[in-house]
Amino acid sequence: MNYEKYTSLVAEKDLNSFRFTSEGPMGSIKKVILFQSLDYGRVASLVLLDQLADGTIGSDEVTSNNGDRQKIIGTVMEAVGLYTERYPKKWVYFRGSTSSRLRLFRIILNRDFEALSRRYQIYSIIDGAVCPFTSEVGADAYLARRKS
Repeated sequence: MNYEKYTSLVAEKDLNSFRFTSEGPMGSIKKVILFQSLDYGRVASLVLLDQLADGTIGSDEVTSNNGDRQKIIGTVMEAVGLYTERYPKKWVYFRGSTSSRLRLFRIILNRDFEALSRRYQIYSIIDGAVCPFTSEVGADAYLARRKS
Protein backbone atom coordinates (compact mmCIF):
# COMPACT_ATOMS: atom_id res chain seq x y z
CA MET A 1 0.00 0.00 0.00
CA ASN A 2 2.44 2.58 -1.21
CA TYR A 3 0.66 5.58 -2.63
CA GLU A 4 2.51 8.71 -3.58
CA LYS A 5 1.08 11.71 -1.73
CA TYR A 6 1.21 15.47 -1.89
CA THR A 7 3.75 17.02 0.44
CA SER A 8 1.71 20.22 0.47
CA LEU A 9 -0.76 18.68 2.97
CA VAL A 10 -1.44 21.21 5.75
CA ALA A 11 -3.62 20.41 8.76
CA GLU A 12 -5.64 22.70 10.96
CA LYS A 13 -4.64 22.47 14.63
CA ASP A 14 -7.57 20.19 15.56
CA LEU A 15 -6.99 17.99 12.45
CA ASN A 16 -10.64 18.36 11.39
CA SER A 17 -9.54 20.05 8.17
CA PHE A 18 -6.62 19.51 5.80
CA ARG A 19 -5.64 21.39 2.66
CA PHE A 20 -3.40 20.56 -0.26
CA THR A 21 -3.01 21.44 -3.93
CA SER A 22 -3.60 18.96 -6.74
CA GLU A 23 -1.25 19.47 -9.68
CA GLY A 24 -2.02 18.17 -13.16
CA PRO A 25 -3.22 18.94 -16.70
CA MET A 26 -6.10 21.04 -15.37
CA GLY A 27 -3.63 23.19 -13.40
CA SER A 28 -3.38 23.72 -9.66
CA ILE A 29 -6.57 22.81 -7.82
CA LYS A 30 -6.88 23.52 -4.13
CA LYS A 31 -8.40 20.58 -2.22
CA VAL A 32 -9.95 20.38 1.23
CA ILE A 33 -10.33 17.23 3.33
CA LEU A 34 -12.90 17.61 6.11
CA PHE A 35 -13.73 15.39 9.06
CA GLN A 36 -17.23 16.44 10.13
CA SER A 37 -18.49 15.12 13.48
CA LEU A 38 -21.64 12.99 13.48
CA ASP A 39 -23.42 10.86 16.08
CA TYR A 40 -22.45 12.91 19.13
CA GLY A 41 -18.81 13.02 18.10
CA ARG A 42 -18.25 9.25 17.87
CA VAL A 43 -18.17 9.30 14.07
CA ALA A 44 -16.53 11.71 11.65
CA SER A 45 -17.68 11.93 8.06
CA LEU A 46 -14.76 12.17 5.63
CA VAL A 47 -15.32 14.57 2.73
CA LEU A 48 -12.96 15.65 -0.07
CA LEU A 49 -13.86 18.92 -1.78
CA ASP A 50 -12.40 21.52 -4.12
CA GLN A 51 -11.77 25.02 -2.80
CA LEU A 52 -13.18 27.48 -5.31
CA ALA A 53 -11.40 30.62 -6.52
CA ASP A 54 -13.49 32.82 -4.18
CA GLY A 55 -12.34 30.74 -1.17
CA THR A 56 -15.62 28.89 -0.71
CA ILE A 57 -15.80 25.12 -0.81
CA GLY A 58 -17.45 23.35 -3.73
CA SER A 59 -19.60 20.24 -4.01
CA ASP A 60 -18.37 16.70 -3.36
CA GLU A 61 -19.93 15.67 -6.68
CA VAL A 62 -17.47 17.67 -8.79
CA THR A 63 -14.79 15.69 -10.60
CA SER A 64 -11.56 17.59 -11.22
CA ASN A 65 -10.02 15.10 -13.69
CA ASN A 66 -6.55 16.42 -12.93
CA GLY A 67 -4.84 13.11 -13.69
CA ASP A 68 -3.56 12.58 -10.14
CA ARG A 69 -6.19 10.30 -8.58
CA GLN A 70 -3.65 7.91 -7.02
CA LYS A 71 -1.75 10.80 -5.44
CA ILE A 72 -4.98 12.26 -4.08
CA ILE A 73 -5.91 8.84 -2.63
CA GLY A 74 -2.49 8.67 -0.96
CA THR A 75 -2.92 12.17 0.45
CA VAL A 76 -6.39 11.40 1.82
CA MET A 77 -5.03 8.19 3.38
CA GLU A 78 -2.29 10.26 5.03
CA ALA A 79 -4.92 12.63 6.44
CA VAL A 80 -7.00 9.69 7.75
CA GLY A 81 -3.87 8.28 9.40
CA LEU A 82 -3.09 11.58 11.12
CA TYR A 83 -6.72 12.12 12.15
CA THR A 84 -7.16 8.62 13.60
CA GLU A 85 -3.83 8.86 15.38
CA ARG A 86 -5.13 11.97 17.18
CA TYR A 87 -8.67 10.56 17.64
CA PRO A 88 -8.23 6.76 17.84
CA LYS A 89 -11.70 6.09 19.27
CA LYS A 90 -13.53 7.90 16.46
CA TRP A 91 -14.97 6.03 13.53
CA VAL A 92 -14.39 7.57 10.09
CA TYR A 93 -17.43 7.29 7.82
CA PHE A 94 -16.93 7.54 4.07
CA ARG A 95 -19.11 6.98 1.06
CA GLY A 96 -18.98 7.86 -2.58
CA SER A 97 -21.07 10.81 -3.69
CA THR A 98 -21.51 8.92 -6.97
CA SER A 99 -21.72 5.22 -7.79
CA SER A 100 -18.32 5.35 -9.55
CA ARG A 101 -16.66 6.86 -6.46
CA LEU A 102 -18.26 4.26 -4.21
CA ARG A 103 -16.96 1.56 -6.58
CA LEU A 104 -13.49 3.17 -6.40
CA PHE A 105 -13.53 2.94 -2.58
CA ARG A 106 -14.48 -0.73 -2.81
CA ILE A 107 -11.66 -1.40 -5.28
CA ILE A 108 -9.12 0.33 -3.01
CA LEU A 109 -10.36 -1.55 0.06
CA ASN A 110 -10.27 -4.87 -1.84
CA ARG A 111 -6.78 -4.28 -3.20
CA ASP A 112 -5.25 -2.97 0.02
CA PHE A 113 -7.38 -4.74 2.62
CA GLU A 114 -4.56 -6.80 4.09
CA ALA A 115 -2.39 -3.76 4.81
CA LEU A 116 -5.31 -1.54 5.86
CA SER A 117 -6.77 -4.16 8.20
CA ARG A 118 -3.51 -4.29 10.16
CA ARG A 119 -4.08 -0.66 11.10
CA TYR A 120 -7.86 -0.25 10.99
CA GLN A 121 -11.09 -2.02 11.83
CA ILE A 122 -13.10 -1.76 8.60
CA TYR A 123 -16.85 -2.25 8.22
CA SER A 124 -19.37 -1.94 5.41
CA ILE A 125 -22.76 -0.32 5.71
CA ILE A 126 -25.28 -2.25 3.63
CA ASP A 127 -28.96 -1.23 3.67
CA GLY A 128 -28.39 0.54 6.99
CA ALA A 129 -26.74 -2.46 8.67
CA VAL A 130 -23.11 -2.37 9.80
CA CYS A 131 -21.22 -5.58 8.98
CA PRO A 132 -17.58 -6.63 8.62
CA PHE A 133 -16.05 -5.63 5.30
CA THR A 134 -16.11 -8.30 2.64
CA SER A 135 -14.96 -7.97 -0.94
CA GLU A 136 -17.91 -10.00 -2.23
CA VAL A 137 -20.64 -7.54 -1.30
CA GLY A 138 -21.03 -3.94 -2.44
CA ALA A 139 -21.78 -1.40 0.29
CA ASP A 140 -23.54 1.93 0.61
CA ALA A 141 -20.74 3.35 2.78
CA TYR A 142 -17.83 2.31 4.97
CA LEU A 143 -16.61 2.81 8.53
CA ALA A 144 -13.02 2.58 9.74
CA ARG A 145 -11.36 3.07 13.10
CA ARG A 146 -7.75 2.78 14.14
CA LYS A 147 -6.92 -0.41 15.98
CA SER A 148 -5.52 0.07 19.47
